Amino acid sequence: MLAEAQIERYARQILLPEVGGRGQARWLAARVALLGTGDAAVVAATLLGRAGVGTLALADGPLALPELGPDCRVAVGPGADADVTVALGAAVSALDPRRPVVHGTAAGTRLRIATLVGRPCAACAEAGAASDGPPPPPAALALGALAASEALRVLLAAPDTGRLQTLDLATGELTGTPLVAPGCARCGTRA
Repeated sequence: MLAEAQIERYARQILLPEVGGRGQARWLAARVALLGTGDAAVVAATLLGRAGVGTLALADGPLALPELGPDCRVAVGPGADADVTVALGAAVSALDPRRPVVHGTAAGTRLRIATLVGRPCAACAEAGAASDGPPPPPAALALGALAASEALRVLLAAPDTGRLQTLDLATGELTGTPLVAPGCARCGTRA
């Protein structure tokens, strides 16, 4: 049940049919682990906290964050019990294959957000996630925003399959495709 102050604070989101009061309550109860320390991680943490995610577990240590909102608690640690993990430019192969992962990388002007649910898991999908390292500031803002929005989507309605989104900053082209793979020894092979 949302408190009166929460209804007022999140009114714009609650009005969205995709979110509503139940979705906002779900976000407030959610725990998101965040891997990464660059500008993209700061942007993702800021957007998740201001959207009303209940707990942000900063796995790679504290970040210099602006005010997130009164309902968001920040914890420093691995976030093993997170509902979803957002990994920005960080290795994800060791993560639990049963938990959703939003993995963001940048290569040149191309941003890649892979939502890993079931198969492929983080271990078998990481091979296609080449990165040039931390993206420049404008790309970092876009990468953090895309990752945060995808994590919020996963928290609202856990998808059955993963998807891959790519954004080419040079052309402005955004594509999304289902992410289906046979799996690996960690997440199981497809029958």
